[in-house]
Amino acid sequence: MAITKILNIKSQSNLHNAIEYILKPEKTKEQLWVGGNAGNTTQEVYRTMMDTKQTWGKLDGRKGYHIIISWKPGECTEEKAYQIIQEFCQEYLGENYDYVFGIHTDRKHCHDSRCVQFRESSYWL
Repeated sequence: MAITKILNIKSQSNLHNAIEYILKPEKTKEQLWVGGNAGNTTQEVYRTMMDTKQTWGKLDGRKGYHIIISWKPGECTEEKAYQIIQEFCQEYLGENYDYVFGIHTDRKHCHDSRCVQFRESSYWL
Protein backbone atom coordinates (compact mmCIF):
# COMPACT_ATOMS: atom_id res chain seq x y z
CA MET A 1 0.00 0.00 0.00
CA ALA A 2 1.27 3.46 -0.90
CA ILE A 3 1.97 6.15 1.70
CA THR A 4 1.01 9.76 0.94
CA LYS A 5 2.42 12.94 2.47
CA ILE A 6 1.10 16.45 1.80
CA LEU A 7 3.38 19.32 2.78
CA ASN A 8 2.47 23.02 2.87
CA ILE A 9 4.98 25.18 0.95
CA LYS A 10 5.20 28.43 2.94
CA SER A 11 7.86 30.54 1.20
CA GLN A 12 9.11 31.38 -2.27
CA SER A 13 12.47 29.78 -1.53
CA ASN A 14 10.74 26.58 -0.36
CA LEU A 15 8.66 26.57 -3.57
CA HIS A 16 11.80 26.91 -5.69
CA ASN A 17 13.57 24.18 -3.69
CA ALA A 18 10.60 21.79 -3.99
CA ILE A 19 10.45 22.26 -7.76
CA GLU A 20 14.21 21.79 -8.07
CA TYR A 21 14.01 18.60 -5.99
CA ILE A 22 11.12 17.19 -8.03
CA LEU A 23 12.96 17.76 -11.33
CA LYS A 24 16.41 16.48 -10.27
CA PRO A 25 17.82 14.51 -13.22
CA GLU A 26 19.58 11.99 -10.96
CA LYS A 27 16.23 11.13 -9.33
CA THR A 28 14.11 10.99 -12.50
CA LYS A 29 16.44 9.12 -14.90
CA GLU A 30 17.54 12.38 -16.54
CA GLN A 31 13.96 13.71 -16.45
CA LEU A 32 12.50 10.73 -18.29
CA TRP A 33 9.85 10.44 -15.55
CA VAL A 34 8.78 14.11 -15.34
CA GLY A 35 5.44 15.65 -16.33
CA GLY A 36 3.11 18.53 -15.66
CA ASN A 37 1.59 21.65 -17.17
CA ALA A 38 3.70 24.42 -15.64
CA GLY A 39 6.98 24.05 -17.56
CA ASN A 40 10.03 21.85 -18.06
CA THR A 41 12.76 23.52 -15.99
CA THR A 42 12.94 24.66 -12.39
CA GLN A 43 12.97 28.32 -13.43
CA GLU A 44 10.11 27.91 -15.90
CA VAL A 45 7.85 26.10 -13.40
CA TYR A 46 8.72 28.53 -10.60
CA ARG A 47 8.03 31.55 -12.84
CA THR A 48 4.69 30.07 -14.00
CA MET A 49 3.59 29.50 -10.42
CA MET A 50 4.68 32.92 -9.21
CA ASP A 51 3.04 34.61 -12.24
CA THR A 52 -0.22 32.84 -11.36
CA LYS A 53 0.03 34.07 -7.77
CA GLN A 54 0.71 37.61 -8.98
CA THR A 55 -2.23 37.50 -11.41
CA TRP A 56 -4.61 36.74 -8.54
CA GLY A 57 -2.92 39.05 -6.00
CA LYS A 58 -1.88 36.14 -3.80
CA LEU A 59 1.86 36.64 -3.31
CA ASP A 60 1.47 36.31 0.47
CA GLY A 61 0.71 33.11 2.35
CA ARG A 62 0.86 29.54 1.07
CA LYS A 63 2.88 29.04 -2.10
CA GLY A 64 1.55 25.57 -2.90
CA TYR A 65 1.69 21.94 -1.81
CA HIS A 66 4.40 19.31 -2.12
CA ILE A 67 2.72 15.93 -2.40
CA ILE A 68 4.68 12.68 -2.10
CA ILE A 69 3.43 9.15 -2.72
CA SER A 70 5.76 6.25 -1.87
CA TRP A 71 5.19 2.64 -2.84
CA LYS A 72 6.80 -0.39 -1.18
CA PRO A 73 9.72 -1.91 -3.11
CA GLY A 74 8.32 -4.04 -5.93
CA GLU A 75 4.78 -2.73 -5.45
CA CYS A 76 4.82 -0.31 -8.40
CA THR A 77 7.01 0.09 -11.49
CA GLU A 78 8.26 3.44 -12.75
CA GLU A 79 5.99 3.16 -15.77
CA LYS A 80 2.90 2.39 -13.67
CA ALA A 81 3.68 5.17 -11.19
CA TYR A 82 4.05 7.67 -14.05
CA GLN A 83 0.76 6.52 -15.58
CA ILE A 84 -1.08 6.76 -12.23
CA ILE A 85 0.20 10.25 -11.43
CA GLN A 86 -0.25 11.58 -14.97
CA GLU A 87 -3.85 10.33 -15.12
CA PHE A 88 -4.59 11.71 -11.65
CA CYS A 89 -3.19 15.13 -12.55
CA GLN A 90 -5.04 15.31 -15.85
CA GLU A 91 -8.36 14.23 -14.36
CA TYR A 92 -8.35 16.02 -11.01
CA LEU A 93 -6.00 18.97 -11.50
CA GLY A 94 -6.45 19.68 -15.21
CA GLU A 95 -6.23 23.34 -16.05
CA ASN A 96 -7.39 24.50 -12.61
CA TYR A 97 -3.92 24.04 -11.11
CA ASP A 98 -0.29 24.60 -11.99
CA TYR A 99 1.61 21.39 -11.34
CA VAL A 100 4.81 19.48 -11.98
CA PHE A 101 5.64 15.92 -10.97
CA GLY A 102 8.53 13.53 -11.06
CA ILE A 103 8.74 9.80 -10.46
CA HIS A 104 11.90 9.30 -8.41
CA THR A 105 13.85 6.11 -9.01
CA ASP A 106 16.93 6.74 -6.87
CA ARG A 107 15.84 4.42 -4.03
CA LYS A 108 14.73 0.80 -3.70
CA HIS A 109 11.13 2.01 -3.70
CA CYS A 110 9.43 4.05 -6.41
CA HIS A 111 8.00 7.38 -5.28
CA ASP A 112 6.23 10.36 -6.80
CA SER A 113 6.95 13.91 -5.81
CA ARG A 114 4.75 16.71 -7.07
CA CYS A 115 4.19 20.42 -6.56
CA VAL A 116 0.69 21.86 -6.98
CA GLN A 117 -0.95 25.28 -6.71
CA PHE A 118 -4.37 26.71 -7.61
CA ARG A 119 -4.85 28.62 -10.89
CA GLU A 120 -8.49 29.68 -10.74
CA SER A 121 -9.67 32.71 -8.79
CA SER A 122 -12.50 30.74 -7.14
CA TYR A 123 -9.92 28.59 -5.34
CA TRP A 124 -8.34 31.67 -3.73
CA LEU A 125 -11.56 32.81 -2.04
